Amino acid sequence: MRAVARFLPYARGVDELRGTNGEPLELGEPIDGGPGRPIRPRRPPERRTLPALPAPEPAPTPDPEPTPRRYTAPSDGGPTDYLGRAITVDGTNIATDAEVIAAVAAALAELPSGVTLASVQAAIAAAADTDAEREAFIPSRLSAAQLRAASVAAVQDAITAGTIKVGADTGTLVQSARSMPPPSRIISRFASGHGWTSGTDDTAVKLYGDRSYRGTTNGAGGSLYLSSPTFAAQDWSKSYVRVVARIDIPTRVATFQVWADSAGGSWVAGWPGTLARVDDWTVFTLPRSAFTVGTGTPDWTAITAVRIRFQDKGGSAPIVARLAAVELLPDLAATYPAGVLVLEADDGYANQKNLLRPMLDSLGVPCTINPIVERITGGAAGITVADLQDMQERSGWQISAHAYSQAVHNGPATAAELAADWSAAKAWLHANGLHVGADDYALCPGSGTDATITPTVRALLRNYWRSARMFSGFQETVVPGDVMCFRSIGYSGNGNAQLQTNIDQAAAPGGVFHLSLHDVVAGATNGASNGLPAIGVTNLQTVLNYALGKGMVARTRGDWLEGR
Repeated sequence: MRAVARFLPYARGVDELRGTNGEPLELGEPIDGGPGRPIRPRRPPERRTLPALPAPEPAPTPDPEPTPRRYTAPSDGGPTDYLGRAITVDGTNIATDAEVIAAVAAALAELPSGVTLASVQAAIAAAADTDAEREAFIPSRLSAAQLRAASVAAVQDAITAGTIKVGADTGTLVQSARSMPPPSRIISRFASGHGWTSGTDDTAVKLYGDRSYRGTTNGAGGSLYLSSPTFAAQDWSKSYVRVVARIDIPTRVATFQVWADSAGGSWVAGWPGTLARVDDWTVFTLPRSAFTVGTGTPDWTAITAVRIRFQDKGGSAPIVARLAAVELLPDLAATYPAGVLVLEADDGYANQKNLLRPMLDSLGVPCTINPIVERITGGAAGITVADLQDMQERSGWQISAHAYSQAVHNGPATAAELAADWSAAKAWLHANGLHVGADDYALCPGSGTDATITPTVRALLRNYWRSARMFSGFQETVVPGDVMCFRSIGYSGNGNAQLQTNIDQAAAPGGVFHLSLHDVVAGATNGASNGLPAIGVTNLQTVLNYALGKGMVARTRGDWLEGR
């Protein structure tokens, strides 16, 4: 948490910094991209010179502090602040003027959008040295390389443009927080006169507008079809389906399907009921590749009606289902004509470095790795911070958060324990230059399903992270239904044939094959590692080659979610 807060005093009087030769410092060139998260200025870059200062006043005698001061007397000829003190990071003097600019840029990146240089200086000058005030700051997602190249002007431009934002609830810094994308076509949000049949309007429980549409099964295993009116033929051939629904008892669901009807027949696809939150609104998405022929010879270019089918498991217990929206989203065929391949690896194991990375590098497939911090710092992982930094910078990997402590990872944990652990994990990633994925989180298999993610945890996730992965065993779509709990297929001993079937279902516009695993073992025989299923690295290579052969493009989690 203290990684960037410690920079703040060094940036006092940002427009008053001088180099060791007595000349005003010049700002670095604006960022033009890099392996991290690029920030582009909104106006053409210009070089500026910080104005000269009047003679500095003597430094005031500081009040006694409970913690050591974070500056030292100049000793190595490095740059000094406007009081003549050497600028230090963790007690080490910064050696170059460029690093002073980096510290200033990092300080600026902590502030909310719309700030001015004057307000930045005022905020920095007012920053106290207490632990509580240090803990109020979270670093940005700039990479170390970007910080070294950043100018104050470039960072200011990014802040003003809103590229960097501060979470309103907790002050936790997030960048370009993602929201649910708008639909390309609304089939229905159940306004007055919607014309759907077999259910009733519900004005008490609603999400959009003044009502939802409710239906109840018979409790004996019968099917309920909530059906739209017939409409003029619509072309769904470049879209995929999004349904926003609420099911009171998801474990009672035997069938939950979408039927897309055309004159010649119907397409059908569905979800397992376990994907639904208990009596809460859930967003469901399906790529076209998930649909099969239900009846006749259906035509995606001429859909004329849609039906949502709910069936309970029988035994006299009905389910109550509500619909808030049935919509279409664009399939992003221009960006991902054959879908996206995303691979993630959890916890941190030596074979992720020694076996997985060389194989992925040979294929040009990046990975998102989610380490438990204590495994890295304690030496249990067989992977060092330097290894993670090299994976990020040389292989284009994303390093994201999984847990700080092994105890919280293993669970169960209270909301307060999760908050403390997540704060520590995020701060550790930033402090070690692992900025690219430091705002993204991976839930564990035991706690990362819709049945185990409580509303409290969901709310907490949104305060700390830009995205969160859960395990569902069900394919995701190119724009997830819920970016804070997006779906992933967790490796649990799956054979190559099953994984290739999953790829076949995703290898089309709108599809994502998202595979999460823990460790790999040598050779073509799947096995176990650290008590968890581990896929043979040769088998994994075969599966990935199959996906690439289908035309899928491989992306890190962040690049996929941002449509790159």
